[in-house]
Amino acid sequence: MSGAPYSTVFSPLNPSFIDWPLASFLASSGTVPTATGYAQYMVNGNSVNIQFRYTFVTVGTGSYRLNLPIAISSTYGKPQGNWHVRYATSGSGENETGFYNENTTTLLNLVASTTYGGVPAAFTSASPNAGLAAGDIVFGELNYIID
Repeated sequence: MSGAPYSTVFSPLNPSFIDWPLASFLASSGTVPTATGYAQYMVNGNSVNIQFRYTFVTVGTGSYRLNLPIAISSTYGKPQGNWHVRYATSGSGENETGFYNENTTTLLNLVASTTYGGVPAAFTSASPNAGLAAGDIVFGELNYIID
């Protein structure tokens, strides 16, 4: 079977990751950061799984956000997962963990607590740990339902 008229045949029993360009994936309320690395997503039925890892080239300004390749369902649960920032070159060497907060159906805010049990705040160059710099690494995963 040729799979015509489609050039690729996807089986729901064996889905594969699709590359999502970082320039499309990264967003900000200010100047969008630039980075090297990857963002990939997989659609399995009406579930989307995203995994990413990027290293900042420029930090940008404002609150960091992620653009989604497919809109989140307006009916079902919100995105699940977490992200981590590794302050690899900024001097502290710390690793901080955060989670996602839905901004729109195609845009997620990255948020984290600056203190244990503290109120979550937007992920910026100064939060959850001051001194974010080029060379620092962000990685994570998330799952959500689509219509």
